[in-house]
Amino acid sequence: MTTTVATGRRGPALVVLCFVQFMLVLDDTVVSVALPSVRDDLGFSAAGLTWVVNAYFVAFGGLLLLFGRAADLFGRRRVFLSGVALFGVASLLCGIAQEPWQLVAGRFAQGAGAAMASPAALALITLLFPGPEERARALGIWGGIAGLGGTAGLVISGALTGLASWRWIFLINLPIAVAALALLPRLVAESRASRPGRMDVPGAVLGSRGHHRAGRRSRLGHLELRPAGRRRLGGGGAGRAGRRSRPGRRSLGGFLAGAHRRSRAPRLRRAARRRTAREGLPRVTRLRPRSRWRRGPSGAAAGTSLRRPGVRCRASS
Repeated sequence: MTTTVATGRRGPALVVLCFVQFMLVLDDTVVSVALPSVRDDLGFSAAGLTWVVNAYFVAFGGLLLLFGRAADLFGRRRVFLSGVALFGVASLLCGIAQEPWQLVAGRFAQGAGAAMASPAALALITLLFPGPEERARALGIWGGIAGLGGTAGLVISGALTGLASWRWIFLINLPIAVAALALLPRLVAESRASRPGRMDVPGAVLGSRGHHRAGRRSRLGHLELRPAGRRRLGGGGAGRAGRRSRPGRRSLGGFLAGAHRRSRAPRLRRAARRRTAREGLPRVTRLRPRSRWRRGPSGAAAGTSLRRPGVRCRASS
């Protein structure tokens, strides 16, 4: 795949791309602190409030590969600017939303804009910095700024919600989007792949569907893997909080312990059969765990308890 790229002013272009990526990652977590205020102001239900967060992730994760391919075909700078423009308009719609469906639709549009801008920005960085060392340095700066956006989202969300309103967590994106739309065309030239290709729209739809179902199953799995023996402090459970509880059937520990026991049982049976055949002992009919072993009555006809190193078994008459 060959591309045609004009170098442009690489330093300022990297600054603009880093600020845009900071904005995109910031909106992953910026709504977390503001959710109670959003619920009280717009009248969200408990189930509908989760879509304020999930709509962004579903659109972002599901459309990422599709718009990455679109950037190669239709122009990386063009797709990047289109994504930033869509993200800015969607942020404005989220900031002025008056109904729950308006905010959820705005979050979907934000995720679609982020899916357009993020892979195109990564492609522009790799083209602006062709050398291995300078490319690694640029990608490190870009990734570090993106990580900073993820951690700063909670702080910025709490500050804006407490000092002004939850609507400002979306409206704060507008100055960055406008600055990027004004500066980047002057800093970076257009580039695209010379080889023609096609868009995999059905794959993007199925990817979005799978992304949503995977996130839903992971959340349900997190709830099911909670140990059944764990109790809350306070009330009748305070005295039993320090006791050692056994893992429940749905806990991960119980599942792994059961799988380990089932995997060892055939090996123990075969080892016991070989030892009894070699030493002329009575035939083994059943193995019992050490914790459940009970001594039988005396006498071989009644079922004498045979104690061998490493294996405990019951002998048949």
